[in-house]
This record gives sequence, structure tokens and C-alpha cells, in this order.
Amino acid sequence: MSKIKKTIMIDEQLWLAVKDELNISLGEFVEQSLRLFTGEDTEMSSLMKKGTKLQSELNQIQGRMYKLMNKNKENRHNQELFDNAMDTIQRIHDKLGYIGKNQLRKIANQNEINADDLIRYCQKKPEIIIKNYGALPK
Repeated sequence: MSKIKKTIMIDEQLWLAVKDELNISLGEFVEQSLRLFTGEDTEMSSLMKKGTKLQSELNQIQGRMYKLMNKNKENRHNQELFDNAMDTIQRIHDKLGYIGKNQLRKIANQNEINADDLIRYCQKKPEIIIKNYGALPK
């Protein structure tokens, strides 16, 4: 039987956990595992195939969960920026009785949010009066 040489990557922590308990070489272990995986429908190979499939599905689910967690974290951060901007807008509006689009753009830039989104949001609020220009502090 001819053999080929392949390089594999193994999780370092996993390798440290099993290397002393492995009583055969890593190559022999991988070869036996592959034989079991591709062998006839023995219970062991069937379970290994099922386990491999489930592990793949788990990896996909974990990837999607990671993306969702990052998206939620980003959304919370954006909401905090938006809330800070709205606090400033409310203070100016309470003082002047209106707010200017130029002021909204400046507040949006200071809070690193999209100015058009902020203006649209404020336009939907009937209690906020928006004019084209408002006095900027000097």
C-alpha cells in the first residue's frame, strides 16, 4: 500500500490534552480514523459519520451565533450614539423651540452617525420642529 504525505492542523490545546495518552503515532491514529470513517456500515463508522455531520452543523450554528452577537453589539453601540445625539437635540430644541438641519448634521458628525438618518428620525417626531438653519454655538 502506497502512502502520501499530508499536513494537518490540530488545535494546540486538544493536542496537548491527548498527545501523552496516544499509544500510536498520530499518522496511524488518523489512518485508523479514516478507515473507520470510510469503512462498511459498521456501528462505529456510522456513528463517526453522524458525529462529523453534527459537528459541521454545530460549527455553522456557532458561526451564525457569532455574527448575530457582533451585530447585536454593534446595534447597541449605535443605539447609544443615537441616544446621546437625541439628548443634545432635545436640549437645543427645548432652549430654542426648534432645531436646524445644520445643527442636526453637526450633532450627527460629532456622534459618528448618519446625518440623513438622524434628520429623518427627527422629522417623524411631531414634537420636534425642524428649520433649515439654527444658530450654532460660538
